[in-house]
Amino acid sequence: MDTDQLSNPESVPRAHLPTLALQIDRGVLNLSQVTGVGRITHATRATEKNEMHRDVDIAIAPLSESYWSMLTEKKNKTAIDLDAWREPRWESVKMCVAAGYPNEHKEQLEVDGRDMVGAGFMRAIAAVSSTLGRDQKFITLSSLLDEPHGHFFSGMSGGPVYAAEGEEDRLIEDGELFPVGIIFEGYPGSGRGEAQAGADPAAAFLTDRDIFFRALTLTPETFDYWLTLVK
Repeated sequence: MDTDQLSNPESVPRAHLPTLALQIDRGVLNLSQVTGVGRITHATRATEKNEMHRDVDIAIAPLSESYWSMLTEKKNKTAIDLDAWREPRWESVKMCVAAGYPNEHKEQLEVDGRDMVGAGFMRAIAAVSSTLGRDQKFITLSSLLDEPHGHFFSGMSGGPVYAAEGEEDRLIEDGELFPVGIIFEGYPGSGRGEAQAGADPAAAFLTDRDIFFRALTLTPETFDYWLTLVK
């Protein structure tokens, strides 16, 4: 996420003091701080512009132990352990899984008498269409299906990309998946005409049978570099 968007009235309409936060049930985990003189400091900083001359849709946000405990207990979140990261045999990776929570597929639910918004977890599998490697900054995934798939991928930015070694047709176990990237674009992004009108011209040729993602390559060295950009 680009924190400059906090000052964009279209992103945060009518917000007098916009901040960054995570919501868990009825609780809010604030990722910003307010100083004694009323100045807001953001604990999250977006990284530099990438080679495509646009802001990378990723941010670094420190989480307290109590925040992380709530995320693991209530949201069943687990961390990607880069200290235990094993580099895949890049040349053998043919398919990847992009994971996240697309905006357009949310639904209104009633849980224990409470109205809630359910965000379905999506895993989209697509073929690798770019060179992979720890020296590559970006990953591109692209597949063309025989029929329309009916899904839209806006909102999956920031989600992980996992790769599996080998191309044989078999069931892949969770332990065989390697975290190799962080999504920053997914198409088709939306089924709404006004949203598609401002889409990346490079994706204008994509149809409702395409699955297309761009991601930042994730390695321990990459993450260390992102940390150097945090201000």
